[in-house]
Amino acid sequence: MFRNGATSVIHRCLLGLLLVIGHSLPARAKPRLVPDLQPSANASDMPALADLLDRTGWLPTPELSGIFQVGSIFSSADGPHVLMLRGCFEAEASTDTYTSLDLTSQLQAGVRVRGGMGAGALEGALVKHLKFGLPEHHAMARLAMTPSAVCAERLGRLTADQRRGLYAVQEVLTAEIAEQTCGRLDASGRFVGLGGAELELARACSQVSLEPVAVAYRVVPLADLSFPDPPASDLPATGLPALEGCPWGRIQTVSSSMTTLTINGETRGVRGIEARSAISADLQRCDRAEAARAFDLWRAHRRATNIAGATLVGFWPFGIGIYTAWNAGNWRERMEQLLLDPTVADQRSGGWRKQVRSPGG
Repeated sequence: MFRNGATSVIHRCLLGLLLVIGHSLPARAKPRLVPDLQPSANASDMPALADLLDRTGWLPTPELSGIFQVGSIFSSADGPHVLMLRGCFEAEASTDTYTSLDLTSQLQAGVRVRGGMGAGALEGALVKHLKFGLPEHHAMARLAMTPSAVCAERLGRLTADQRRGLYAVQEVLTAEIAEQTCGRLDASGRFVGLGGAELELARACSQVSLEPVAVAYRVVPLADLSFPDPPASDLPATGLPALEGCPWGRIQTVSSSMTTLTINGETRGVRGIEARSAISADLQRCDRAEAARAFDLWRAHRRATNIAGATLVGFWPFGIGIYTAWNAGNWRERMEQLLLDPTVADQRSGGWRKQVRSPGG
């Protein structure tokens, strides 16, 4: 009994001591919101500057960055502006000091932007004050904005959906961020620099840009650009272009014998599987698929004729060699016609011939 009573007294004493200690501790500080100390996303966040840019025909760049350069192609189809191509034009951009008095004065005097905090988050609204250096104007003449052949070829690979939202940068207004400071607005709306307990915050906020950043630009939709005419093709008499990778280029002359094929003066042997495979592959590269088929049939019938002749019975009494020799001649002539004019109708051997080649082709 005594032991239980003593334990109860001890517990009550400890509880009272903890309550006294708890009341004597200082109140726990409420967590402070950390403001965004990075440079402003773009000039649209600066109402005074955005209004002035709009009145002078400029668009605020999506971000204060050096990525926006004259002659670059960007896409805005999916929201964020994505760099697609750089150096798309052969013309050189000019660089001059920007002399618009109102805009230059505004940039150098400084602009204010809210520091990324919601209204009422702090007792005094946190703002950033940015001062820019002397702006420079980079521009390319509108009539000189014809994409280079390489650029046009790359853009030509895009689908209609991929080309949607593409634009070219024609002019850019750049300036260095000479000074960025943070402060608060007092009751009268005046900017008051940070001090006292916020000196560390003030030092963190003090930033400059080492390189000029794009503040505003002027753009041209891709659909408004004039693309270069395709280079003059090497057209044969049939009007069909020579293809890249075709070893003979434009096919102008064709002749053949029982063991050779001559195209544009280049003679190749047609005996042996390696020789036949190489010729057939090259004809495919020249977009002469039907001619390649006719070549393969010519050689197949020619081999059958040779086998028939070697066994003698192929010519007499069964006449198999005569039939295969006749077909070999037909497919050989068909191949030559298709090499010179691949638009010839695909007809079976015999029906398309104007002259009958003697057996043995």
